[in-house]
Amino acid sequence: MKKEKARVLFEREFKAKAVPLTSSPENEEIARRLAPNIYQLQYDIIPWTWWPPNYPEPGNNPLIEVFWITYDTDMDGEVDTIEYTLAFKDEDYPLSPDIDHIYDLYRYSEYGRFVDLETFYVYIDKTTYGEIYHAWFSGSYSGNQSYLVIKPDHLDGCETYFKIIYVNTWNHLMSSEKDNNPNQPKKIWTLSEYLFTYGDHNAANSKYQGQ
Repeated sequence: MKKEKARVLFEREFKAKAVPLTSSPENEEIARRLAPNIYQLQYDIIPWTWWPPNYPEPGNNPLIEVFWITYDTDMDGEVDTIEYTLAFKDEDYPLSPDIDHIYDLYRYSEYGRFVDLETFYVYIDKTTYGEIYHAWFSGSYSGNQSYLVIKPDHLDGCETYFKIIYVNTWNHLMSSEKDNNPNQPKKIWTLSEYLFTYGDHNAANSKYQGQ
């Protein structure tokens, strides 16, 4: 898929120059300090009881875990980038039970899991004494797309990061600035409400194989 290709290419280029840092208390404190409050539509979290009963658990796609890892990209021994990977229980196509069923089969065949993983990176601008942050999305950026988009585009994007992530589409494309569903009720996941685990996207993928 386009999203996965974009992520792999970005990761290959990024990790060629980035040094992953350990899960030391100091690095974890930085990751916790910048951990996002995640805005997810209630519609995406609750079970969709109005669907036919032979479709297991449509909807019911809450955030279940956030993975983190810190990097040093300028070789000064300090954290300048944090990778966050969000794990959702599943992703469901809300406009057709039949298409959703086919999509589930495809995703499981392609990735070996139903759990949806979405990754973004936070850059710490050291020239501002670490007070300005940017979020980079590679294949996980929503742009202006909203929840009921028929065919989502997996975009790249960079935005100012305010420790907020809006999950804007049914397949969990994100933005750090734009709430594209402003009048819809949302659940705000705070750090105290989600499992916070050391590891990159690959570690998250390994954990959720078969799930």
